[in-house]
Amino acid sequence: MEKKFIFTLSLIFTGALLCGCDFFTKTLEIDRLNFVRFDVGQAPFAAPPSARAYNGELISLPSVGGEFDGYFFEGWRKGSLVGELAGTVGDAFSVEGDATLFASFKSYLHKDEGDRIINGIVCVFVLPGVFMMGSLPDEEERSADETRHKVRISAGFWISKYPITNRQFRRSIEGQEDYPVTEVSWFEARDFAHSKGGRLLSEAEWEYAAKDGHLGDSVNFIYTLFSGSDNLNEVGWYAGNSQGRKQRVGLKAANKLGLYDMSGNVFEWVYDWYVDSLPGSPTQETTDPRISADNELARPWNGRIARGGGFISPSRTCRIGDRSHADPNVSASNANGFRIAFNERDFPR
Repeated sequence: MEKKFIFTLSLIFTGALLCGCDFFTKTLEIDRLNFVRFDVGQAPFAAPPSARAYNGELISLPSVGGEFDGYFFEGWRKGSLVGELAGTVGDAFSVEGDATLFASFKSYLHKDEGDRIINGIVCVFVLPGVFMMGSLPDEEERSADETRHKVRISAGFWISKYPITNRQFRRSIEGQEDYPVTEVSWFEARDFAHSKGGRLLSEAEWEYAAKDGHLGDSVNFIYTLFSGSDNLNEVGWYAGNSQGRKQRVGLKAANKLGLYDMSGNVFEWVYDWYVDSLPGSPTQETTDPRISADNELARPWNGRIARGGGFISPSRTCRIGDRSHADPNVSASNANGFRIAFNERDFPR
């Protein structure tokens, strides 16, 4: 009986071919089991397992392992990293033969040529150099603690291109992922920087970077009033244009180094204790000044320095030369944020 069945099936199949009938061919095409493979490239995750499906069947696109080095998962692309976007997590994908889909990742924030992502932070490199710290004697609304003195920054360093954001700080505020994180104490800012292998900027480093660093005027020592412009509306959010709330980072123009929001949006904690009279003079050069707690000039009750002004500030507080300060233990301020630095010796160019 078994041999007769096989013989009969063979006759039917042969007859179908002789008649030019493509019934069996089409059936085999429809029922062919295809493999959809997933390629995550250089991402530090294991690729999702291949999917098996028949032609015309829909599969749900898988997720990847998470975020890495400042990049988020955009979706799966067909054929190559520059191919058509097939969809993202949970989207339906129609199977048409074997296929390989490539994971596409994008940076949260704009990255210029020469920038580097260090532990999830987009950074700009600042070469060492000499600059004049403080403000000009005739600068409007200048304070007495903005004395001019020559400072040498002896080593290059990386600085975060933007203030640290809610997303980077792992603070979940829907719709404000790329807004500067605020309500952080000086100690929380310091600890975050250390967790990333970095540190807080010194006050001198912050001002050097705000004055365009090695791209600034190291001959005549003439700088813009705000970081990147004499017109604050071009480069910063302050009481005159912010509508009373902080804004997404990077919306205004950058300075020559490519740093955003150095003037306005949020105050930025730096390392130093506040002193009202900094060492040095216009002719006497000081190298890498840094006012720590054991410095004889330090007065802990004066607090730590916070530079740049914020969205609630008048324009005078957003001047590069302004030196605000606050209690380092206080985290209630919605205008205090920070950015961080990385030493070149730890992260060579």
